[in-house]
Amino acid sequence: MKSKYTSTNNKPNRTDSEASAQNDEQITVVVGDSLIKNVHGIKVAKAVGHRVVVKPFPGANIHDMKSHIIPTIERSPNQICLHVGTNDLRSSPPNDVADAIVDLAREIEGACEAEIIVSELTTRNDAYGDAAKAVKSSF
Repeated sequence: MKSKYTSTNNKPNRTDSEASAQNDEQITVVVGDSLIKNVHGIKVAKAVGHRVVVKPFPGANIHDMKSHIIPTIERSPNQICLHVGTNDLRSSPPNDVADAIVDLAREIEGACEAEIIVSELTTRNDAYGDAAKAVKSSF
């Protein structure tokens, strides 16, 4: 019996039907700061009915996310859910944070065909909670 995998450079090759099935697979990637670190992609995937990958980058601000998002864009997911901005509230006014989030979403949208979903900032129980509310009202 012939194996459906052949080895080249120690990497298995998928058959055409497997590659096609993988390309048809719906994938959502959630990228963001540390507030998403406890989001379990497997549990979300069960709820939405397709694969969900969660990529937290603790401490990341909007500028940092421009670099962090590049490998995600290169994998061509169907949707990218962007959760950033909370860490920017320490140094920027809410309207500037909202504008920067929109700018980042537009940059990502221009770089790939994925649907871009912008998550609302999570209201925190610290000095930045009111600022997060102000960002939400800016959208």
